[in-house]
Amino acid sequence: MLSPEQQEAARVAIPSLDTAMQYVWQRLAGLHPLEAGLLLVPLGLVFLLYGFRLYKWLVSVVFAGIGASVGAALAAYLGWEVFLGMIAGALLLGLLAWPLHRVGWGLLGGAMFGGAAVLVMQTQTPNVAYIAAVGVAAFVGGFILTLLVMRPLIILVTSVIGAAVVVQGALRLSLIQPAFGDPVCSTLEAKPYLLAILVAIPALLGFIIQWRDTGGRGKAAAKRKKAEEAGE
Repeated sequence: MLSPEQQEAARVAIPSLDTAMQYVWQRLAGLHPLEAGLLLVPLGLVFLLYGFRLYKWLVSVVFAGIGASVGAALAAYLGWEVFLGMIAGALLLGLLAWPLHRVGWGLLGGAMFGGAAVLVMQTQTPNVAYIAAVGVAAFVGGFILTLLVMRPLIILVTSVIGAAVVVQGALRLSLIQPAFGDPVCSTLEAKPYLLAILVAIPALLGFIIQWRDTGGRGKAAAKRKKAEEAGE
């Protein structure tokens, strides 16, 4: 077992989600505009057009990240190898989330609703028991709600993410010609509502496309196409 000082040092060494996101963003910002654009635009289009079909992968990746954090913290507390704890936690939760993707999606929705409720209640009252009760109620309600509106919610979330990534990629590509890209980016930074409009337009188109493709008619058309290809 590690001493308390060693355990504390190990915990500090574990990167938080915010730190990891900042690292990824810094690495992305350091890429050449052409490289960043060629990476972001196709990735965003995948989210935008096929997000619902890939949501099982997304849920598994999210839970793998959660498992890595929990496994690293537990390993540090027990004095084990932190890296091995991260790998074990990521594999465990990531693999479990694949067959239990609906439950995983509900848990993510419940956690978002519950966390938001706790943050709001902390500004309203210091009563810990009351805050906890509201948080639990919001978690349960969020869990049920995200399962009831699973398809439209997944399509909405992936469409917005995909649109934001595509727009970011397009802006990075515009920086290949600074005379054009710099004024565009400066204008969008000064007027954020224009950036919101740029994201909202492709997000709406992506939502419509995904909704049609994953609906009854879309599934029936896909089955007919497969049958025709098999007949050939």
